[in-house]
Amino acid sequence: MYKYIESVYQFKSYIYTLYQSKDTDDQVVEFVKNTPKIMAVTMHYSRANREFIESLTNIKVKTYVHTINDYKQLKNYEEMGVFGFYTDSMTEVNYNTYKLERFRELIKLNQPIIK
Repeated sequence: MYKYIESVYQFKSYIYTLYQSKDTDDQVVEFVKNTPKIMAVTMHYSRANREFIESLTNIKVKTYVHTINDYKQLKNYEEMGVFGFYTDSMTEVNYNTYKLERFRELIKLNQPIIK
């Protein structure tokens, strides 16, 4: 698909969506590594795991998960190293409140603050 898209129009960068991909995590990482125009990978939250996220982060590719509507889930994926997320129901105000509460929690625990 990538080669076909490039033959029609050469975008500056791409987001690789794994919605229907049957590739293994290793295959995705290898493809992304060999396709420098891919700047981000997005996936369903059930596909995300620490090793996969770290592998993509190590090659300077941002990762996004969808669909996160629960703050406990959000915390889990942030700790895993996910760069961003899609949501159906979180507002910017609610998200900022969550971030403030998370910041306070980390200070209490004397842990490094996650970006």
